[in-house]
Amino acid sequence: MHKKPQTNSIRIIAGEWRGRRLQVLDREGLRPTTDRVRETLFNWLMPDVSGARCLDLFAGTGALGLESLSRGAAYVQFCEMDRAAAGLLTKNVGTLMGSATSSSTSTSSSASESDRADVVCSDALRYLKQVNATPFDIVFLDPPFEGLEILREALLLIHQRGLIAPEGLVYIENNRFDDPFSTSDNEKSLSISADDSLEHAKGALVLADGSPVFMEYRSKEAGKARFGLYVYKGLSV
Repeated sequence: MHKKPQTNSIRIIAGEWRGRRLQVLDREGLRPTTDRVRETLFNWLMPDVSGARCLDLFAGTGALGLESLSRGAAYVQFCEMDRAAAGLLTKNVGTLMGSATSSSTSTSSSASESDRADVVCSDALRYLKQVNATPFDIVFLDPPFEGLEILREALLLIHQRGLIAPEGLVYIENNRFDDPFSTSDNEKSLSISADDSLEHAKGALVLADGSPVFMEYRSKEAGKARFGLYVYKGLSV
């Protein structure tokens, strides 16, 4: 007998929907960013989130994107590959926005959108490879802890496909013992040449002239997790 997925809840911390609780799936690997971490993150983002175009790539419960909308983001694109999680996120967007309608795109098997939010059910990397979108101001990357290589490829695709605006912000939450900017051999790091091909070099993820593609702005550790904000420098060096 198929067991129905159990649900839990998340709370919107501040903004238009402050204090609202929304159902989310209670499923292994689907870990919403904690209230404490979200509060710290959005304190960092306070000058930037209002009016921003955001991408919540490994959306899961949608906690980061929904918090952004509550705090005045102009638009949030959610991307989640789990059909049940994407369905519940669609419902939550509709509950908060009151204007969700169904749609479909070439990168999704199902989607829902309103004037300020769109939920697409798709693999994150496939979405990045296929989507044609106005560059985002803020990108949230919170993949499963075992998804280090996926995180690295996502960062490269975001740069290579021009999906983030100059001086845009990337939020990364991952295992504190992993470095998303180094190669798997942990000795050299990825370097992007002028033609966007990949090379190996020492230091952080860098452009051919040695400048970082993503420059660290703020970071903290909480338990086994490390979370930080990075400023995109790929088009401003």
